[in-house]
Amino acid sequence: MSKVIQTVEELDAVLHWRGKHAKAIKELDALQQLLNQRDEQVETLKLQRQGEAAACAHEWTDDGEFTLTCTKCGKTENHEPYGWVQTRGNAINHFTQEWDVVEAWEDQGFEYKAMFDHAEQPAPVAVVPERKTWDGLRATACNLKAEAWNACLDELKRLNPSL
Repeated sequence: MSKVIQTVEELDAVLHWRGKHAKAIKELDALQQLLNQRDEQVETLKLQRQGEAAACAHEWTDDGEFTLTCTKCGKTENHEPYGWVQTRGNAINHFTQEWDVVEAWEDQGFEYKAMFDHAEQPAPVAVVPERKTWDGLRATACNLKAEAWNACLDELKRLNPSL
């Protein structure tokens, strides 16, 4: 038979080591949670770095409902028009924001165009006037004006070397 009666010292030792084990388990759990948080932070930073280093050259597909989706990164953009203009029919250049009106145009065979407010604008082009030439036969005031004019163009070129 087994010995059922244990000494007080043995019970104290069991309780002591049980408490140490419970404390170690709690510390292990806390460290594991901290490690998981750090792993998530590392992954987030990796994604941010990838996004900064290699911005997606979007290749869009249209779902037919004004939503564009990039086939590379999955980004979606809403390209819903703010209105429509009739291009062929009884009211050319008539603008509407009501889809019911556009459906009526379709039923009547009229053509229309969707209007978007995010159309890309062409890059601005700098137009720089030509330099004036010094003409010794002209009045001194005209030659001084030409000199001042050219000085302004020189300063413009100095401030904007790409011109």
